[in-house]
Amino acid sequence: MYLYKDIRTIIKNECEKEIKNGKGCIIFDIGIYFPFAYSEDCSFTFSVNEWDLLSDYIINGKNPTMEAFTDLKLNHRYPNRNYYTFTKKYGRKLSKIGYPFFLNFDECDKPFYLCIGIGNVKVHFPLKISITKDKPICELTLYINLSDGIKWDFSFSSKNSLFGPTCKREWVANKDTSRWIFDNNHIMFYNLTLEPCEQEFDKFIE
Repeated sequence: MYLYKDIRTIIKNECEKEIKNGKGCIIFDIGIYFPFAYSEDCSFTFSVNEWDLLSDYIINGKNPTMEAFTDLKLNHRYPNRNYYTFTKKYGRKLSKIGYPFFLNFDECDKPFYLCIGIGNVKVHFPLKISITKDKPICELTLYINLSDGIKWDFSFSSKNSLFGPTCKREWVANKDTSRWIFDNNHIMFYNLTLEPCEQEFDKFIE
């Protein structure tokens, strides 16, 4: 996300209008390290689901359908071309910061899941959203390492300022992380709650 010298202006252009209109924003910066030839058999998808998928699956037997975002493009925003990145589309234009996700503040107390699709496997992480009208923005960076076909590593981080953050959180999920696995390893729920650092908009870009 921070490759551009004018990153402050870019974030203002992509996020400020919606925030001034009463929305909250999570900027997702997701990079998938995949140093192999890309094919449709190993496609990548991404979404945020607004209900308790795990309880629905265990208690009600409801299969967690992943409604992947359709307004995104898989491209290479990082200098390392082995990284695939999820980038939001604005018509023919593409975001320069990843995928800004906007929501109403009264939705923040709902259970959310960050859902990543890797081929026919759907991976879910609980997501706690703590943004408020006073602190309406946060960011979540995720690097997924798929260089080993047997094990997948997920590295998350969040900070409350582009430069000189006063809050920074990090999480790691790998084969040793507690998780629930269903449907012959095609559905995974990690027991790792992600809570990005919320911040005032002006302080976030200062």
